[in-house]
Amino acid sequence: MKVTLVALLVAMSLAAAATAAPPLKLSLAGACVTQLYKNHLGVVGRSTVTCTTSGRCACDGASTVAYQTITVSAGNGANGLEHGTITVRGAHGSLSLRLKGTGAALGESEGGWTLGAAHGALASGTLARSGTYRSTWTASDPVLGTMTAKVHVALSVSCWACAPAR
Repeated sequence: MKVTLVALLVAMSLAAAATAAPPLKLSLAGACVTQLYKNHLGVVGRSTVTCTTSGRCACDGASTVAYQTITVSAGNGANGLEHGTITVRGAHGSLSLRLKGTGAALGESEGGWTLGAAHGALASGTLARSGTYRSTWTASDPVLGTMTAKVHVALSVSCWACAPAR
């Protein structure tokens, strides 16, 4: 009996994994601003990178997406803690995902998201409560005389409208 139950659970897990939606891949553009905090000796003790990007989205019920993050790192270039939001909007609603993850000094970040506020038609379906995200940003054009750079972001987000029916 136990062997049958274990086999059934394994088969259900494999079927769920096979039918899981692939992550949504987006290309966004925006800007990142770096702020350095120095100690009394002039050595960078920590840095904060704030990025705001947006783009078009062929998401279910949405047409635009905004990705905003703040990453706080030690001044030695080590990975930092990242917090932010992904907001999708369409003609009939909006949805936000709260982000928490790790931002690397080389322009990569990854972590998890939890469902934030959902309004209109985007709130009417079965929504996942959490998922994952991964981003890679590349600086395309530094703004001279500032700590700002125009960036392009390749963002991969697990599906929020693909939760199994309960």
